[in-house]
Amino acid sequence: MSNQDYLKVAIKAAKQSGPIFRKYFGKPKKVISKSKDFANLVTEVDLKIEKAIRQSIGKHFPEHIFLGEETGTNPRANTNDYTWIVDPIDGTTNFIHGIPFCCISIALWHKQKPLVAIVYNPVTNESFTAIAKQGSFKNGKKIKVSGQKYIKSAYGGFGWGKEIKAAKYFFPFIKKNSQKIRTFGAAAWEICMVASGIFDFHLQTKFSLWDFAAAALIVQEAGGRITDLRGNDIGLKTTSVIASNGKIHKELLKIIR
Repeated sequence: MSNQDYLKVAIKAAKQSGPIFRKYFGKPKKVISKSKDFANLVTEVDLKIEKAIRQSIGKHFPEHIFLGEETGTNPRANTNDYTWIVDPIDGTTNFIHGIPFCCISIALWHKQKPLVAIVYNPVTNESFTAIAKQGSFKNGKKIKVSGQKYIKSAYGGFGWGKEIKAAKYFFPFIKKNSQKIRTFGAAAWEICMVASGIFDFHLQTKFSLWDFAAAALIVQEAGGRITDLRGNDIGLKTTSVIASNGKIHKELLKIIR
């Protein structure tokens, strides 16, 4: 099966979940905190969407590993190098409060590299897609990163995820050296903003694989660069990232070291 076929399955799974997403946007019936973290929220909608995506993808690729934020992995899948990585709602808090910076994120990785990706916002009906070595697209139109060459004139995003201590350390360096910073609370969407040239960079100090698995490929295929905070290539164990247009990446890494 080709990567194009993989992407078609991912797009179908994401779009089929759109009606559920829109129906409960801003008005989920049940909201709970994960474990003991009162700020880390999940709704019944996260669970419904992830279940629907798991079933949709599982019909085509039952032998593939499925890694979802809410339901973990599929224990019956054969051990192989293909892993579907899903975040049913990136930006759950925004979703709960009716703020349209939230999305569905689906990626297929082969070993340590992403093959296909879709980041879809059912509220605004915008979708970012990418296939390895075939470019990135927004609603079917090819996109590319910005041409900004200087960090002092750069406009970007910042997120701290699960690690406020690291954010307190890094934020002053980025704020002092860049033009403006915004925090929208949806890492996948913000990285896609880098891919489409709206942001020049996005830094995230602590988060999980499903938060960036799809967006990483989208920004790379748009001509950008994404690494961890030490400048290492991303992989399945990465927990922090800097995504940029590539032109200011070395300077960004130098600033935070």
